[in-house]
Amino acid sequence: MSTGKQGNGLATAGFVVSLVGAVLGAVLPILLYAVTLLLGVVGLVLSGVGLARVGAGVRSGKGLAIAGIVLGVIALGLGIIGAATLNDVVSGL
Repeated sequence: MSTGKQGNGLATAGFVVSLVGAVLGAVLPILLYAVTLLLGVVGLVLSGVGLARVGAGVRSGKGLAIAGIVLGVIALGLGIIGAATLNDVVSGL
């Protein structure tokens, strides 16, 4: 029987979702800005809840939760840049 803390599925999920959003935003920022924004928000929420569970002493995974939050913010920034770029391109036509 283990007496350690359990893994934090929400922190892991938030990290993965934020990572996918940041990679998509970096590779195809103009074409996938909406997906990047959505994944950034979902990753931030999941990572934030995961970090709250770590703070409550219920789960482990503080590093993954913080990395998910950072990547979620990056994904949001890339999504906003992609949307602004697309807006400039379309308005210039």
